[in-house]
Amino acid sequence: MWNDHSPEPAWRPWMTLLLLVGIGLGLSWYWSSPDQREAALIRLGLAPAQSDSEAGPQPLPISARSPFHDRRPMDRCRAPTRDTDDVDDHPVYRWRGEHGEWVFSDRPEPAADLEDLSDRYRAREQFARVQVRGEHSRFPAELRSVIGNDVEQMSRVLRDALDLPIRQIDLDIVLYRDRDSFASSSGNASALGRNVSGFYQHGTNQVSILEQPGFKATREVARHEASHAMLAGMYGVTPVWLNEGLAEVMTRLETRGQLRELTVHTAHARSVQRQFQSGGRGALETLLNHDHASWRLGPSTRTYPQAWSLVHELLRHEPGRRLIQAVLAAQEATPCRPIDSIALVQTHFPGGMTGLEQRWLRRARSGDWQAPLRF
Repeated sequence: MWNDHSPEPAWRPWMTLLLLVGIGLGLSWYWSSPDQREAALIRLGLAPAQSDSEAGPQPLPISARSPFHDRRPMDRCRAPTRDTDDVDDHPVYRWRGEHGEWVFSDRPEPAADLEDLSDRYRAREQFARVQVRGEHSRFPAELRSVIGNDVEQMSRVLRDALDLPIRQIDLDIVLYRDRDSFASSSGNASALGRNVSGFYQHGTNQVSILEQPGFKATREVARHEASHAMLAGMYGVTPVWLNEGLAEVMTRLETRGQLRELTVHTAHARSVQRQFQSGGRGALETLLNHDHASWRLGPSTRTYPQAWSLVHELLRHEPGRRLIQAVLAAQEATPCRPIDSIALVQTHFPGGMTGLEQRWLRRARSGDWQAPLRF
């Protein structure tokens, strides 16, 4: 048997140590978030550091922002969107029937007087490409016939009220008739509360809805989740107070000709009046500080009415609408990063946090929400 009693090379422990360090760094990189990776590259001088104007809370002016991403695969922060003038072709033909009446169809017939009216009836804008599915569901066809128009009206509210550029979204809705299959579709059924009737998954850009007893209630859930899909496509990880508050506001959207009205959510109005009748100081800071994880842990009977009432109040007057503009502009500039809503309130709302909280609580305590918002 051969035995080597020569001393161990001096470099071998160092190589072992370097190997372990390399493995540790590789695992740290693998498990780190994109923001942590970017920060590490900046420290190493391998990526440019943000300027003060980029790092601070100041949003980019709406008019100065670069165009939204176009026709990109869904990234980790925003779902795919398109220009609203990217309209699907829907052929329209007409011809005279055997009794001289006009016959319209999307399929041509061998008639001598056949006319192609596709260009005449082609829409100039399209706000969503909609797919509605649901095995054994009662409402797929009915919901499909209205939800595209609902998205259009919600988009027009954002454009008219807030002067925001609007993008066309892909809206994929799946309806479920029983709660077990609905909950299991979330991938984490145990974490889905019994009161949840719908959710939007950014990873698949899909809306899941538990079918409600009536179509009207099912449509309201669809509107709520469609609002999430719109904000996810255009802005990324929107602050949860604005994301949920705007979605609740949109469930009460009514159209009267060319006029769009956001009516009161009576249950939410009563809830915030009870909550703040004898207090409420500090409630605004708590609401704005919520992230998505803490939001899920909070009582929905408090958080949703508060978010609805705050967004509804902001939409009522010009300073409030300018604040929403500033929040969304800041979020679009950094779609993968949470933004500081409180800093934006301090910068963009008259009187800052104190001024906004006083106005919000005054409205909530009065219960005076009856005048609808018209755009």
